[in-house]
Amino acid sequence: MDAFLLLTAAIVIAMIVGAAVLPNIRASGPKRRREPRDPASAPDQPPYQPRLFLTRAEKAFFRVLVAALGDEGVVFAQTPIASIIRVSPGATGRQGWHNKIDRKTVDFLVCDPVNLDPIAAIELDDASHDRAQRVERDTFVDGAFEAAGVPLIRIPAARAYAPNDLRDLVLGARRNTPGAMAPTGAERTPRERNG
Repeated sequence: MDAFLLLTAAIVIAMIVGAAVLPNIRASGPKRRREPRDPASAPDQPPYQPRLFLTRAEKAFFRVLVAALGDEGVVFAQTPIASIIRVSPGATGRQGWHNKIDRKTVDFLVCDPVNLDPIAAIELDDASHDRAQRVERDTFVDGAFEAAGVPLIRIPAARAYAPNDLRDLVLGARRNTPGAMAPTGAERTPRERNG
């Protein structure tokens, strides 16, 4: 029994010493120096390539939406949410609230053709919107748009869309949100700001 305890103690001590010494041995070995970046050694072209901007389903929907609206709306794709809504001035935790919408987009934004004010944002919901993480994101985005008074329309992805129904749905969103697009202080003229 004493031999067993002695052997166990020796193993534990060896492990402790090894854990303390081994990192120092590695650290004292030859160090790899990070070479300073020499602009002359950079590739002639930056390492970028084109990216798929819209999925096949989004492209098909976009074409139908543009045709359905005609000259009654201008359609933008993949629009950043922070370009459509903003955190109210004076809100507590402004940066945190902004971070929640930063780098998120909506699939489409329909704007008034005259003044380019938003009429409605549109999300084309495919099977990916059923995932738990996506449901959580969608719930937050729905609430943010509702709080800002900007209509957000969710349309299930389909093989075909009825253009007249789509037009009525989008343009009806504007009629059902009176005063939602009131100008903010930054958008008013000095005369309007001063009353």
